Amino acid sequence: MISAPGDWNIDREVGKRLGVCCVYYPKGTTWDTAETVMYPNLATKTRQTTLKEFMEQDLRSFREHDPEMTYEDVEDVPLQGKRVAKVRLYHNVNRASSEGVAYVDEEKFIALVVVSSKTKKGLNDSIPLFRSVLRSYTYMDVRATDSAK
Repeated sequence: MISAPGDWNIDREVGKRLGVCCVYYPKGTTWDTAETVMYPNLATKTRQTTLKEFMEQDLRSFREHDPEMTYEDVEDVPLQGKRVAKVRLYHNVNRASSEGVAYVDEEKFIALVVVSSKTKKGLNDSIPLFRSVLRSYTYMDVRATDSAK
């Protein structure tokens, strides 16, 4: 769980269409017109996948699609319970966009929060909000029981 960015729309319909629970974009814009957008996602781990391996695979995937891309690892974001979100910024990806990806290592999956901007300036301007959203991250292991079915 993460808190929605302040003064941004939460759009579950677009999220559903894109295969994520929801997407966020500034009020007064749409998913298609916003310069900068944000969304959470989950990636299921295989038994041998470590966070480092997952991040390297992500980097290889970006490079495969955008060989001219660049990246930088930036300061981790502290989370509750003395945990951290590893943050990597990618530039010149997905049609010259810039993206920040936060990676949170959980037991069976890796939680991702992505901020994507059509411009490098848009990404840089959104980093304080992105970091604020990340600090709200909480893992909740919710399971249905037979009595709840």
